Amino acid sequence: MYSNRCIGMILVWVILALRGLGQDSDLCGSCSQKIGGRAYQVHDRIRSRQVIICDRCAVLPTRCDTCQLPVAQDYTRLSDQRLLCPLDFREAVLDLRVALEIFGEVKRDLFAILSGLGYLPDQRIELRLVDRKELGRIFAGTPGAHPDSSLQGVTRTRRLGKDSFEHQIFLCLGLSRSRIAAVSAHEYAHAWIHENKPMDRVLDRDTEEAFCELTALHLMRQRGEEREVRAIRENAYTRGKIDVLVKTSDNYQFHRVAEWVKSGVDATLEDDGTHRVAMMRDTPVPLFGYLPQVKAREFSGLRLQGLSGTGGKRFAMVNGATLQEGERAKLRVAGTNLWVTCREIRSNAVVIVTGDAMEVQVLELQ
Repeated sequence: MYSNRCIGMILVWVILALRGLGQDSDLCGSCSQKIGGRAYQVHDRIRSRQVIICDRCAVLPTRCDTCQLPVAQDYTRLSDQRLLCPLDFREAVLDLRVALEIFGEVKRDLFAILSGLGYLPDQRIELRLVDRKELGRIFAGTPGAHPDSSLQGVTRTRRLGKDSFEHQIFLCLGLSRSRIAAVSAHEYAHAWIHENKPMDRVLDRDTEEAFCELTALHLMRQRGEEREVRAIRENAYTRGKIDVLVKTSDNYQFHRVAEWVKSGVDATLEDDGTHRVAMMRDTPVPLFGYLPQVKAREFSGLRLQGLSGTGGKRFAMVNGATLQEGERAKLRVAGTNLWVTCREIRSNAVVIVTGDAMEVQVLELQ
């Protein structure tokens, strides 16, 4: 489940001092009409900017569900009665095909992030794009569900056999592309937990949600999506557990936290006990009961770590980065950054071109 607490719109009486706020000093930021009386300064929570609106718009009951600014005209009403302003409507994902494309890109990136951490759900995932009413109905049937009016995603998992699972991921339509990506990462993390956490491993519910948030945060940081990073950090629904896991991940690496989710002794981690991420079932406790802080892994050379996909959608994982044919990326090799281009993906090898010298190498799967 993914939830996002709405930040209430802040209304403040202000003197008309509009220059420097990035909008026409005579026009309302909502209805674009000339401001003739009092003005209000309101906060656009999506774009982190201040907007000046007129007194007529300040009392409007119609507000954009995304930015929370009043909308006087030209808004779009979705099937669940949410309203979107023209700006947020242009960014909204309303087509399942677009959602599938975004989810596929997220899944590919998470293959690299979760590499070496167990089963990676891939084929048996059904993605659906639904409105908030339908999402609420689905979530109401989820074990342990609690009422929440701001759902953005739900994952349902069905065990088909001892090591076989089927996942349904429901995403809320009308979100921006970057928000859909963040929610997709969160929900994929739920699927990963369902496939990798032993049935007798007890994990606190808020901590499970926080790990899914941490996974989304990790991806959004990689992509430079500061708006989504900020939204995740400001989200209070994990009751502070996201802050604990971010601290643990920063000190001991994301992979350590993921391993703890699978095999840890404790049901949760506390702010003053992040070192307990080292406490694993059936694993000796580190000397003195703490885990040394570590730096991100570096590779002494180029190494093909895995191949995935079928047909024209094949991927090669090289030094922690997932590449398609024709894709170029900067990899960390022997203490330096090296540009690498994926030229060809074979059945058990990948052909790459490195550096400005355009040196061709064939990396075989070991």
